[in-house]
Amino acid sequence: MRKVIACLPIVVTACASTRSFSTSSPGGSSSDDLGHVTIPNVFKLKKADAVAALRRAGVQGDIEDDSSLCGSTFDGKIVELGEVCYQQPAAGQVQGARLVVSLRVQTEDPRHGDIGKNTEWRLMPSVTGKPYEQALAEMHHAGFENDDRIRRFMVDDASCKPGIVCRQYPDAMERAGLNDDKILYVGDNAPETKPVAAISPPTAAPTSEHQPTPTPAVATPTVPPPATTGEPKRWGGNGAPPYRDADNRVHGPGGPVFMGRGVPCTNKLDHCMRPGVWFAADNVIAGSLFRGVPVFQFENAWWTWRGDAAQQKRLFRTAVVDKPDQLQVGKPVVFFVDEGGERFLDNESDMLTSSRWSVGVVDAVSADSVHIQGWDKVALDTIRMIVEEKQQP
Repeated sequence: MRKVIACLPIVVTACASTRSFSTSSPGGSSSDDLGHVTIPNVFKLKKADAVAALRRAGVQGDIEDDSSLCGSTFDGKIVELGEVCYQQPAAGQVQGARLVVSLRVQTEDPRHGDIGKNTEWRLMPSVTGKPYEQALAEMHHAGFENDDRIRRFMVDDASCKPGIVCRQYPDAMERAGLNDDKILYVGDNAPETKPVAAISPPTAAPTSEHQPTPTPAVATPTVPPPATTGEPKRWGGNGAPPYRDADNRVHGPGGPVFMGRGVPCTNKLDHCMRPGVWFAADNVIAGSLFRGVPVFQFENAWWTWRGDAAQQKRLFRTAVVDKPDQLQVGKPVVFFVDEGGERFLDNESDMLTSSRWSVGVVDAVSADSVHIQGWDKVALDTIRMIVEEKQQP
């Protein structure tokens, strides 16, 4: 008996690889074959445009809002209402396509804020290099109309041309309070005093052979009287700019710092802060405290009042709190820690260098105190509210 062997058809199936390959889309996707994307630069884009740019680049994860404030400028540019001022991750970084990206968007008028409050501010114009009268007119045009708050300092310096503003405080595009002093440093245009030539009076005819010959009269040079300084200021400084001394050590604005015993540095004395003082901190996290360090800007860097370079990256411009409704739950503040019942120190130097300044997040607000997350109740008069925030490069 013969066996019949059936021949079955062989079907060859092409199997698709489970590995996916991405190609750049017409919209400009920068994703790779491993599911990573290169984050594009969305600085100063409107939020909707920024989100669209991120999606085109291949971002598939959530795009979250960063609720922190932008301040008025970033990297020398004014951030207009609705524009992105900060992104995380930064432009050019590579991350998974499904990971989160956060955007911080400008929610304030960058040129004018705190309207109707004691802390009302406007953005400083650039008046350096302009004649004083023109600079004053531009200050008025920018909204600084109270001449009592615009101080002119005459500078006898070769770098300052007579009658020309050679420096300004605050700097251009910095926020300046309407009730704070603004300083214009102007080259001294007083004519140089020239020595007066000595004139010999005519010699009188001698009346006797023993009469001495008159001594020629020499003009006495005019010496200005010494400046009257009065009692040194105990807080707030004298308006002088920061400088380096002969030993190359950096000193803060306002001249010598008062180190003697004085009255307590309460909120009525602005906690003995000076114009130009900001606070620096490593971070802001709800439930944690970070040390706040009083700092000032000089030579495009930030310095502590001990003359050291500030290492902390987050910077806060602050103002005293007048009433509880100026504070918001969930927002950071700077406050002075009560130590053994001592709410304040009694001299300017200690307040500018104290380690008792802290940065925390508001948990609850009452009529005379604030509860800080992860800490305790803090007296209202020890708190400084944050009116502007930015980061060191």
